[in-house]
Amino acid sequence: LVLSPHSSFVRINDQIFHMYIPVIYDDNDFYIPVDPFLEILIDSGFPVVFVDSSEKFVLTAAPHYNINSVSVVNKVNGTVINLNTSSLFTKDVLAASITRGGWLNLTIAGALVDSINLVESKIENPVVRIRTVQSDESAQISFLLKSKVDDFEIETAEDYISIFLRTAMAENANKIKEMRSRWLLDTIVIDAGHGGKDVGAIGSAGLQEKTVTLDIAKKLGKLIETNMGIKVIYTRDEDVFVPLWKRTKIANDSGGKVFISIHANSAPGSPSVRGFETYLLRPGKTKDAIEVAQRENEVVALEELYHKYEELSNDKLILYTMA
Repeated sequence: LVLSPHSSFVRINDQIFHMYIPVIYDDNDFYIPVDPFLEILIDSGFPVVFVDSSEKFVLTAAPHYNINSVSVVNKVNGTVINLNTSSLFTKDVLAASITRGGWLNLTIAGALVDSINLVESKIENPVVRIRTVQSDESAQISFLLKSKVDDFEIETAEDYISIFLRTAMAENANKIKEMRSRWLLDTIVIDAGHGGKDVGAIGSAGLQEKTVTLDIAKKLGKLIETNMGIKVIYTRDEDVFVPLWKRTKIANDSGGKVFISIHANSAPGSPSVRGFETYLLRPGKTKDAIEVAQRENEVVALEELYHKYEELSNDKLILYTMA
């Protein structure tokens, strides 16, 4: 509702009315001609309009708005505009379009908008401005968008209308593709523990750990290649001594997504011992995991440049050697 000093015209929504008597403004208060003003309010559909007993105030009941507020939420793949409603609006009473000037216009049949609350709502990019137009049968809510929208979709429920704005779809698709390729399991590195002069544990019958781990590594690699079609890299495929740092280099240079290091325990005098252990290597370590890694990594004493590991903390040593 718009009134102007010294003018007899009043605007309510998109309609102009004439009161015949101008509004008086004395630099402090507005004086409005009551009778024509009340007639205009009633004709405009205001619920209840009357003058109080003191004849100083015009009273009207608050309209029962069914579009109450708006919020803007930014997500990775776009933006969501949420309109909070007090009744259900099905999709068949909604119409939306985007103008060349960047205005997203949403027309809602049967809507009564709390325009002041919407216009004064806190908004975020890409929405930079909100305006509303109320008519007898519908309301239009317009959002001025700062960035180009590739596509949009509208969903409704009992208490909201959500507009999903998709922006920079091509750029986001490339980002998703890059992330997927980064985590695509295409290469597995299999490390047969020990080897060469490092025989590892020795069984009761003299079977050496290095022989067992190499046999398991080759069989496992063949199963992975045959059944999963994934490339397999071996840190060793014969009985040779490979320094721990070189095993790590092989894994890193090959771009392997998973590193599987195979070892075999021995339990002299306990032929009935069975089972297996699995350790997942990560900085958030446990004391037992560190002890196991340190025991397995005693092989560094056989390396010519074993001193390069001396300054590493426990967890860094495990991550660096990966053995």
